[in-house]
Amino acid sequence: KNNVVKGNAQDGIRIYNSSNLSVEENVVEDNGYSGIFLYYVNTGITVKNNLIRNNVNNYAAGGSAAGLELYQGSTGTVIENNRIVQNGSHGIMFYKVDGNTFTGSTIRHNTIANNTGNGMYFHTATGTWTMGTIRDNILAYNRDYGIENTSGTNVVVGDNNTFYQNGHD
Repeated sequence: KNNVVKGNAQDGIRIYNSSNLSVEENVVEDNGYSGIFLYYVNTGITVKNNLIRNNVNNYAAGGSAAGLELYQGSTGTVIENNRIVQNGSHGIMFYKVDGNTFTGSTIRHNTIANNTGNGMYFHTATGTWTMGTIRDNILAYNRDYGIENTSGTNVVVGDNNTFYQNGHD
């Protein structure tokens, strides 16, 4: 809580296979890969009141440079009241390639803007999605879509999201 996480060669904050943690009130910027990377089946993680910006892939290969990346499953993740802006890839990316699941995530009250990819991106090769709630977010000026779902199922966009001048709204 209340940290500046800046200038790391890879991810700013990486959480691996953990439960009941909070990442709150931080500035996470100018890191080489993703600003915050939740990796491999985390449970009950809260990402709240952070400024996540300008995380850019500094390497020719590897790394995604998303503002917030959730990889290989999570349960009960809460993402709220964050400003996720000007990242070198997607604002928020849910990505998985095996049978793990994303269940019960809540994404609300975030400003996700000016990212090089999508505001939110959902991709899966296998497994199950039961996303939970996506509501009351502002998705603006992202190069691609405000929200793109390439192959996930059961991703439901809820009420009161604002989409403004994304590349493909």
